[in-house]
Amino acid sequence: WITLDYWKARGEYIIAGYLEGGMTTEYPRPNVWITSPANNSYYLVGETINCTAQAYCDECGEISGDIVWSAVEELAEGGQHQFPDGSGPSYSITPPGSGDIYIDANITCPHGDDNDSIHETVFEVEITSPVTPPPTANNFTFDMDIPGVCDVPCEAEARPDEYTDDIEPWHIDPIRGSILRTIPLPPKGGVVLFTFTGLPYDNGQFGNKKVRAELTLGGKTDKDETIVQIFFPRDGTNNPWGPLIPNWYYYWSQTSASSGNHQYVNRNDHYGYYIDGDNYLSCSTRK
Repeated sequence: WITLDYWKARGEYIIAGYLEGGMTTEYPRPNVWITSPANNSYYLVGETINCTAQAYCDECGEISGDIVWSAVEELAEGGQHQFPDGSGPSYSITPPGSGDIYIDANITCPHGDDNDSIHETVFEVEITSPVTPPPTANNFTFDMDIPGVCDVPCEAEARPDEYTDDIEPWHIDPIRGSILRTIPLPPKGGVVLFTFTGLPYDNGQFGNKKVRAELTLGGKTDKDETIVQIFFPRDGTNNPWGPLIPNWYYYWSQTSASSGNHQYVNRNDHYGYYIDGDNYLSCSTRK
């Protein structure tokens, strides 16, 4: 709580400034001061901003109950949002989206008026690419080189967009048995490239991988996530058993669809066949 002596000293300072500048004003004059939150603080979308203020006049005394509040948000996606006005020593608003918020506290009494204002930032981060729908927009496949390479380019934006360069860290679920590299290193900002090198031993390492981007401002963190799907090239031969064994056979052999004895035969006139007397099924790739 700010003491009476503080308000008296502040009022005398203001009056002295007016007189020194050749202006005259009636003494005393009311004063209002926003005590929380701090100016230029950060908030997440949906987080309530709780404000408090105090007001005092030498003649009227403590007049915080007469404070009138107003607030407006310049939305990051365009347009404005005007919040309902408030009154008294406290005021709460819940921003509908990201942007810049300007909060004013005003006091009026028979001896004059005063106001104080603060600026607050509401922020968020969104991964804009890849996106989960449509089904193939998030699919990425290793190439057929040895070792195989799979690039997963990602993009994100912060709102307000002035914070896009501050997006970090980025994360993608690893593929066990594959080497992961990122550009830049460490991954930061609005554009990041994840690169996996080398197909894994385990078929279960393919499929869904979670990508996450975070943005931390003022000790608060927002994050966004999306799912990408990683595949092997069916007709490639860059699996750990290659180069004579095609990828489809190597990874199919690890699934529940594979049963009994079988072996791969390098011929292209059959999908598979059985020769009487053999104790295995021959599998091949028909062109």
